[in-house]
Amino acid sequence: MEDFRKLFYDEARDLLSKLEDSLMLLESDLNNKELINEVFRIMHSLKGSGAMFDYINLSEFTHHLETLYDQIRNGSIRLTADIIDFTFSTTDIIGQLLDDDNQPDLLNLTSEKKRWIDSQLIKQIDKLKNEESIVGIPVSNTNLTNSQLYYIKFEPDEGIFNDGTNPLYLIDELVDLGESIVQMCYHKIPDFKEIDTEKCFLYWVLILATEADISEINDVFIFVEDDCSIVIEHISDGQLLSQAEARTMLKNQLVLNPNDLDAFKNICDRLTAGSHNEKKSPDSFNINKTTAKEQNHEGQLVDPNKGLEPIETVKVSSKKLDSLINLVSELVTTQARLVTIANSIQSNELTNLTEDFQHLSRQFRDTAFDMRLIPLSHMLVKYKRLVRDLSLSLNKKVVFTTEGTDTELDKSIIAGISDPIMHIIRNAMDHGIESHEVRLKNNKPETGNIHLKAEHSGTSILITITDDGAGIDKKKVLQKAHEKKLIAQSDDLSAAEIYQLLLLPGFSTSKIVTDVSGRGVGMDIVRKKIEELRGEVRMYSESGEGTSVLIKLPLTLSIIDGLLVKVSSDQLIIPLSSVNHIYQVTKEKIVNARNNVIELEGTQLPFINLPEKFNGSNTNNNLTHIITVSYGNKTVGLVVNELISEYQAVLKPIDKFLETNELFAGATILGDGKVALVLDTNKLIDYYTNKN
Repeated sequence: MEDFRKLFYDEARDLLSKLEDSLMLLESDLNNKELINEVFRIMHSLKGSGAMFDYINLSEFTHHLETLYDQIRNGSIRLTADIIDFTFSTTDIIGQLLDDDNQPDLLNLTSEKKRWIDSQLIKQIDKLKNEESIVGIPVSNTNLTNSQLYYIKFEPDEGIFNDGTNPLYLIDELVDLGESIVQMCYHKIPDFKEIDTEKCFLYWVLILATEADISEINDVFIFVEDDCSIVIEHISDGQLLSQAEARTMLKNQLVLNPNDLDAFKNICDRLTAGSHNEKKSPDSFNINKTTAKEQNHEGQLVDPNKGLEPIETVKVSSKKLDSLINLVSELVTTQARLVTIANSIQSNELTNLTEDFQHLSRQFRDTAFDMRLIPLSHMLVKYKRLVRDLSLSLNKKVVFTTEGTDTELDKSIIAGISDPIMHIIRNAMDHGIESHEVRLKNNKPETGNIHLKAEHSGTSILITITDDGAGIDKKKVLQKAHEKKLIAQSDDLSAAEIYQLLLLPGFSTSKIVTDVSGRGVGMDIVRKKIEELRGEVRMYSESGEGTSVLIKLPLTLSIIDGLLVKVSSDQLIIPLSSVNHIYQVTKEKIVNARNNVIELEGTQLPFINLPEKFNGSNTNNNLTHIITVSYGNKTVGLVVNELISEYQAVLKPIDKFLETNELFAGATILGDGKVALVLDTNKLIDYYTNKN
């Protein structure tokens, strides 16, 4: 049962995200019936499924909202901006109730909270009903104007109780969809001595008049479709159940032979004076178990598998994916050992086998990583909601646009960048986008724009958040930097270097502390969070035109392609994603270089002599190598003694005593069992630049 609760919790979180997205679309088109129905369906799913899996507080709370949107879609209440705002405020409460119901130790607190929330909710709904949103008298289920009549047969498997499912809850959900007649069928009940009280021998047949479409009816069975046989057939247009004669005839048929679908259709045809005799039912849906052949209405055996589309997607637990990646990591480590052994034995057959194994392990690694990838669009709803809410609180007109959000990132990176992007959007809303009065005065469009763009760049992902606001005042930034003694008065900084000052701890040009920003921690948090993900963040701006924040991220965090090098007697790994070029130079040229700057291909290149920094000595070899890496808008060289090979490095956390040394992204185990540290080139350059 707990597994099913977890499944519902994940599904409910997806529904909440879908709800907010629908509300934002509905806000700009209040008469969109399709979106109104979508909101109602989400509320209905949360209510019904929540009750099934013991999320009682959530179920009772959403019941009130479902009632409100049922009256809106039936025309009893006119949807207004106030109702939309009110619904947005309740989505946060729904999320809290969902979390509280998922934690048994909070049930008492939740119970008190729920009673208060329910009372406030009912008061607010009554207030909305009493305002100008009222159109007329509420439409009851018995006065449905666009009703359709359905035949529904729900036949659970005998073992359905084993999953914690109560079939009566499903029947209750169906009844809530409209007017109905329900017949419980007991033909399958065995002799008394053979009855197993833990098995279900009953099934149900319903005649349902509803405005809900067939997909909504099917949604009732979404969690049990593999544990039952379901038939849903459209048998008539209109609301026949409101007629006494029709109701009696249909009820009698349910008692006499509930399984004769054709008999129900004939009754409906006769009652509608043959108006539907020439019509073919447009909506029909059958769900049957595929473990055996079934009989059709003519008694012929049919294969339910025939014509079924193959399943294209399967939901997998995050824990299982994490376990898979751990196994892949062990495989890569084992492959490195195999390469080492093959090189020592000098066997052509073993060498060929090792190369094949290396190729397969790389494919296995890439496939496993692809399974963990999530599109950036997964997070868009929260950003849209943030822009919407801040637009109202700051009294600014702003739209949020996106590009390339089908770009996929590792799920751990997706989780890590969520808060940094939220900080960037908050800063853009508070400091960047001007009020609409100021924008009009400056000949700008009245409505500001925040644009998020994602794209691939080699082995990295680039995310750019751009606003068309006031931009950054470089003079003000320099003045603040001088006041805080972050730079000397004599320092001559480029525009890019000036903007990077905004990423330093405690740096803020805002004189007012607000609930949105201005505490001087936002961009520093962004930088730290991105660097923890082995990424980079850069800022660009034009005064009066806007600001861009560029985030560069690796595709994955657990296994990287690296360059294995030798520094004195140690072996280190430099991520290949950081490497630009490799030059071979003499040791003499390195020793004679002034101020650690060397000329290569006509360009002055600053460098860090790693053998000297790490061990204080060089090897006797006269030749050495310089590996150039990117550092913001600059290029810096790293001097190493020897290039060994490319290497798939499985990143492992380093021991605590090394955590204070911010030069390494982690460690990896080599094929011979030795440990090699993985350099973080940005932190390395930062460390020695500041130290000097």
